[in-house]
Amino acid sequence: MRFVCNGAPVLFRQGDSVLTALLRHGVHSGRGGCLCLAGDCPHRLATVDGVSYTRTCQTPARAGLVVQQHPADSLPPLESSPVEASVTEARSVDLAFITSNLEGWTTERWSHSFGCRRWMTIRRNTITHRIASNAEEETG
Repeated sequence: MRFVCNGAPVLFRQGDSVLTALLRHGVHSGRGGCLCLAGDCPHRLATVDGVSYTRTCQTPARAGLVVQQHPADSLPPLESSPVEASVTEARSVDLAFITSNLEGWTTERWSHSFGCRRWMTIRRNTITHRIASNAEEETG
């Protein structure tokens, strides 16, 4: 089974997301790695079947799909083609984060959900994903 990415065929397996198939095929984005595989990070967005800003980690791979990676030095148009309206079941979340996703060092609050359940304040570089324990480490 195949879909097309940047004009080249990409093989995929049953159950693969677009991202999984691309990584297996050796196609990597210049905007960062795949952090969560849950659609929460902006790193692996692409234009899929004419719809820009599609989360490739949440899009099932299917035969005939056309994927175009977003340019590394600019942004794609917000809407590349008309999109049909679709019905989505209602969902609720406990907490939603909406940020401007600044480049460089930022202070974040993280919860160790599956361990000690404590909250911690960290400094993280949003470009390199390096975590610094204090300000002196933020030079690199």
